[in-house]
Amino acid sequence: MMLLDEQLCLWYDGSKWNAFADRCPHRLAPLSEGRVTEEGNIECPYHGWAFSRSGTCEVLPQESVGSDAARSKPRACATAYEVQEKQGMLFVRMETPAASFPAHALEPPTIPELDDPRFVCIDIARDLPYDYVSLLENVLDVSHVPFTHHLTVSNRANGGPVELEVLSPGVQSSGFNGNWAEGPRKGKLGPQATKFVAPSLMYHSLEAASLGTTLTVVYATPASPGKSRLLARFPFRFNAGLPKFIIGNTPRWFQHQGQNGVLEDDVVFLAVGEKTLAAAEASGQTFAQACYMPLRQDAYVLAFRQWLSRFTDGGAPWAPGKLLAAHAAATPTRDMLLDRYLSHTKDCIACSGALKNVRSISTVVAAIGAVAALALTACLTARMVSPIAALPVSPLALLAIVAGTIAAWLRLKAMEKGFLVGPSTPKRNLIVSKNANRGTKIRLV
Repeated sequence: MMLLDEQLCLWYDGSKWNAFADRCPHRLAPLSEGRVTEEGNIECPYHGWAFSRSGTCEVLPQESVGSDAARSKPRACATAYEVQEKQGMLFVRMETPAASFPAHALEPPTIPELDDPRFVCIDIARDLPYDYVSLLENVLDVSHVPFTHHLTVSNRANGGPVELEVLSPGVQSSGFNGNWAEGPRKGKLGPQATKFVAPSLMYHSLEAASLGTTLTVVYATPASPGKSRLLARFPFRFNAGLPKFIIGNTPRWFQHQGQNGVLEDDVVFLAVGEKTLAAAEASGQTFAQACYMPLRQDAYVLAFRQWLSRFTDGGAPWAPGKLLAAHAAATPTRDMLLDRYLSHTKDCIACSGALKNVRSISTVVAAIGAVAALALTACLTARMVSPIAALPVSPLALLAIVAGTIAAWLRLKAMEKGFLVGPSTPKRNLIVSKNANRGTKIRLV
């Protein structure tokens, strides 16, 4: 895992998760290519040096028996970072806590609703090809939802004035609170509250009398310049029991298909826009000079930028020039930006398992279809040789099997693609036109 531009090795010693810099102090081999030993140490794959959770070198096979002169030196230790596990997430502190830090600053930010059994939650994690700052700005910007996510989770008919308010006492080192008095869907669901918990947590909360309580929780992880990891959680507490039952029993991979579609609605233009902004900032422009934001719809984004300016030396954990260099290193194609396999599927137990099953079933279906096609050929050949001969299987039945397996195979291949890459045309760019004679027609533009 990448965090703050450093490659980490996360490993479990049998009772606790640990995070090391992903390098052995000996010859800098990546510890993530090693193994966890029977003693609960992590072993370097290169020469077998093994380290305990504290980073201490416990095993140095090449050292003379009875001697620990080399192993006991501080330089023999791996770099270990503090790890806390909360609500199914790992929080890694990439520095030694200073005595001057208040105790609450050392506690990972959590969501109380996730510990409430009345809530059911949908989770997704995905690596994104744009920066942590862009990710937070995007999820704080509620006014883009009706347009960017038209036909996925919203509708552009819900667009209109968005009067956001940053509540007193305003932007603090710990973050800020906000309120949208009207709320989404032109006020049909009631007001929506927003909270930014510095440095990387944002959540919207909505209590609708007709629906219940819903939260949109985003942990934005700064991976490296121009790259971030999103951990999104959607806790729901419904007034009725049926929606909770449906969500609780829907396969996770199916939920992730929908959530990935939402994330892909804006991935292309966010990656491109960030590159443009990085170039502007590198040339001396400020964010306010590069972007024109005269309305209160951008109050949360401006408050976040204010927090960056006041408490983080003006920006992300890396200089704008480094962000620009990351974008200039390679220009990703549209398919790369819409990638699902490397950014999500391969690291998701539910989706990688479903992909494996889809591929296995595809193989079986293809084999059945091939056998049915061979049998159909044999039947037709026998009928041509002896038209009056009795056939053990009806050719029509075999033809139906062949046609059915072809249709099933094509459907499975479409499902397989859904685990690999997102659709090239977002749903918002589909035109739906109604024709009285032919019903509803959808065409791409």
